[in-house]
Amino acid sequence: MRKGILGGFVGKVGTVIGSQRSGMDIISSLPKKSSKAPTVLQSNQREKFGLAVGFLQPINELLKLGFKASDPRFSSFNLAIAHMLQNSIIGESGSYELDYPKVLISKGELSPAWNAVAATSGASELSLTWSNATNSGMSNPDDEVFALVYNADTKQHLMSISAATRADGVLSIPLPNDFVGSEVQCWLAFTSKDKKQRSTSIYAGAVTIV
Repeated sequence: MRKGILGGFVGKVGTVIGSQRSGMDIISSLPKKSSKAPTVLQSNQREKFGLAVGFLQPINELLKLGFKASDPRFSSFNLAIAHMLQNSIIGESGSYELDYPKVLISKGELSPAWNAVAATSGASELSLTWSNATNSGMSNPDDEVFALVYNADTKQHLMSISAATRADGVLSIPLPNDFVGSEVQCWLAFTSKDKKQRSTSIYAGAVTIV
């Protein structure tokens, strides 16, 4: 909707809903409530969607770095959700779960982090290391690292943005006390210094915090 008789608006007006996405004004009809019970396929898709949203919504700021759509109608969150629904959920109805090695927090054209490994020497700190190859493919020594650590037991996400560069070869992330005894999942990726390019994220593995 480009400057219609109402102009841009957000919220419900009569039988239509106005919203804004990526600088565009959008108007849609008010959805009708269905009295029919959902089909098995519908229930499964809702369960998968809820799982994906629950994981990705808390890291929306990270996804804005990691995903970039060429079409302004789609947000970074849209792209991350679509990839997760298509590639990163396994299991059967009632017991779906994330396939962590296939989860992406970023997708792009920069060279990824080679030989990425997560490790810990104790309860207070996690380290992510990678090969310091800054002259291969599309890579620059000053590419900035962004990373995610996820604790499924406590449903906590730890994000690190621009705390290290590709040339550093290592990133240290402080851990809260309640991570002790839990297994955490780790991912890292790079973004160019001007934030216009990014790499596809790499799963750095699972680590038990002792």
